[in-house]
Amino acid sequence: EEIRTRLDKKAAAIQRPIGAEENFQGIVDLIEMKALYFPMENMGSKVEVKDIPADLLDECQLYRDELLDNLSNYDEAITDLILMGEEVSIDLIKSTLRKAVISHDFIPVLCGSAFKNKGVQPLLDAVSFYLPSPLDRGDLKGHNIKDAEKVEIRKPDSDEMFSAIAFKIATDPFVGSVTFLRIYSGKLEAGQQVYNSLKKKRERINKIFQMHADKRTELQFAQAGEIVAVAGLKETTTGETLCTENKPIVYDLMEFPETVISVAIEAKTANDEKKLVSTLDQL
Repeated sequence: EEIRTRLDKKAAAIQRPIGAEENFQGIVDLIEMKALYFPMENMGSKVEVKDIPADLLDECQLYRDELLDNLSNYDEAITDLILMGEEVSIDLIKSTLRKAVISHDFIPVLCGSAFKNKGVQPLLDAVSFYLPSPLDRGDLKGHNIKDAEKVEIRKPDSDEMFSAIAFKIATDPFVGSVTFLRIYSGKLEAGQQVYNSLKKKRERINKIFQMHADKRTELQFAQAGEIVAVAGLKETTTGETLCTENKPIVYDLMEFPETVISVAIEAKTANDEKKLVSTLDQL
């Protein structure tokens, strides 16, 4: 309801929780009309698919009808099936939902508990099914480094010239400073030299990592559409573009909102002060 009123967006649930708070047990998939449970004995890593509990069936059907009513605005086939009293196929629901999400006009609402590892798999499936891929975005537009008014184009393709944006810098206890990259085009290999088109500096990629929370897997290469962390960059900061030097491009810098909260911290001991200085230096 808040999404509809505050954000002025169309929204509907595609899941319904089974229980709440400490009694939260699982979720109902309103598209496939199945109950999903995530047993705690295996930390929610396995999903048990069961029939919807009888006491929730009528309510879940109402939620599903509401979802279909919303989606009928994006595909007349759904409208026709509803009017004829026929079942709307799962494939048609998913394809229409994807079309509505990519149009920036509809928000599907999911539920779950990260703390209890419940609902993680269907959330990741929804990201894969409904959110746009780089191909849906089409060609990427940047600027010429000599003439900011001149537009440079890159296709979201691994066979294109390499380009990426550094969107985050972090400190790894074993690797040191790592820079997270979103690769827009081309390929990146460990040991490769890249070009910071904003600072006009060459950088060398020592190592490439696939990150998973605090775990990392070293990769020999990465390509368009992937998000990786790299070690070895000395000049690059957040929001800057990396590319090939013989065909440079500059993507728009990231926009950061104005700060609204200020916090002061103070070291209690001399030893803490050394740690604080070290941490500030890393930041």
